[in-house]
Amino acid sequence: MPEIWTLLAALTKLGLYLGALNAVGRVLVATVFAPDLSLSALRRGALAWIGVAVFCAVAGFGLRAAELTGALSGLWDAEMLSLLWGTAAGNALTWRLAGLAAMAVGLMFVSGWGPWVALAGGAGVLVSFARVGHVADLDLPWITALLWLHLVAAAFWIGILAPLIWLTVTPGDSAPAVRVGERFGRIAAVALPVLGVTGVVMAWWLVGSVDGLLTGYGLWLMLKLAAVLAFLWLGAANKLRHVPALAAGAPGADMALRRSLRLEQGAALLVLAATAALTSFVALPG
Repeated sequence: MPEIWTLLAALTKLGLYLGALNAVGRVLVATVFAPDLSLSALRRGALAWIGVAVFCAVAGFGLRAAELTGALSGLWDAEMLSLLWGTAAGNALTWRLAGLAAMAVGLMFVSGWGPWVALAGGAGVLVSFARVGHVADLDLPWITALLWLHLVAAAFWIGILAPLIWLTVTPGDSAPAVRVGERFGRIAAVALPVLGVTGVVMAWWLVGSVDGLLTGYGLWLMLKLAAVLAFLWLGAANKLRHVPALAAGAPGADMALRRSLRLEQGAALLVLAATAALTSFVALPG
């Protein structure tokens, strides 16, 4: 049974995943769908998620110290925190805070160099996830590159869900939701293979064999896979059924799309929760 510090660290990691991927996703979505979405709403949302990510990143780092000392005082133990700062965890925190700060600065400026700074910061945030954890332990550049591509696709997909929901509640005008939904469907035709192939390759490399699927790590991995399949199935339903129905003006199509998008958000939350467990207190197969 994981100790309380490990469980708290897993919760902060879940918050970090939600904050970072939503923030990076909003920046990517603002870049691609600017004409049909409110940039001010995207910017406010991204800044709020950046705040969540910063809090959870710092709290998670402190909880590592508390876990090592076995006491709450580890959260502010200067000596322990200093030692941790020189490890991979400290390196990852540096990348995260620097990337999140660059995103926040870039979001303050909607034109000129602002969007580029925000995108560069987002790239740095995603790189931070390859600086610590199971993938980092493998020390294989090509696996690191796969993880980064995987995270870009995931951030973009997660980032589009809330803006699409906003568009479906606009009374009397479904055209923007249809345009964004149809365009995202075309992008998803590329994002889906990227998510699938990179995820399967990394999972297989970490598990190592069919027998590895029967371990605790393998069972959590299959739980994550089930949530991923639900996430992708809902996305396919949006592309093939709900968005075309909205474009055709079918009664209730906006509500059906909105309900599907919210279910997709729930599936994404399950995926991230399983990922937090896999990277926090579930050991790799021996």
